[in-house]
Amino acid sequence: IDEILVAVGIDAMELSDIDGRMTHNQGCHIWQELVSRSGDPSIGLSLIKFAKPATYDVMGYIGNVSTNVGEALTRGVQYSKILHTGASLTFETDTKNARVTYTLVEPLQPMPMAYNEWVIATILHMFRLNTGVDCEPLKAVFKHPKPKNMDPYHSFFRCPIIFNQPTNEIIFNLD
Repeated sequence: IDEILVAVGIDAMELSDIDGRMTHNQGCHIWQELVSRSGDPSIGLSLIKFAKPATYDVMGYIGNVSTNVGEALTRGVQYSKILHTGASLTFETDTKNARVTYTLVEPLQPMPMAYNEWVIATILHMFRLNTGVDCEPLKAVFKHPKPKNMDPYHSFFRCPIIFNQPTNEIIFNLD
């Protein structure tokens, strides 16, 4: 980790400052460096297996104290601005489905596809961890082009996956 921080010009001490924030561009550079050093374009999916609710700090806490998934997602949307002021996380339901969407709302440098995949995978991973249900979403949707190797996507999401879309999102059946 220290080597990656040095490579992108971040002092590790800055990250230990409780009031400190990383810029959007710094986050982009970290994810680009992770992909480059690992050689794994889908590293966002690979890293999920190491995550526990505490990994996500406030967002993990929200998931743990919420009485149901809908409440956790509603609260997560409310507090997502703590993590990134230039991104929008939405949670919508209709009579059959629930949809969680992640998009950048400011004209910012696009995040690497590995990060967008990590965000959407995190939603599913937290759902599975907090409920104990190994659910399969209806579909996962990404803005970026379809990657060459689809194995990590099929293995993790276990649902139809659509690429080259206007947003990054995951859709669940309410049943």
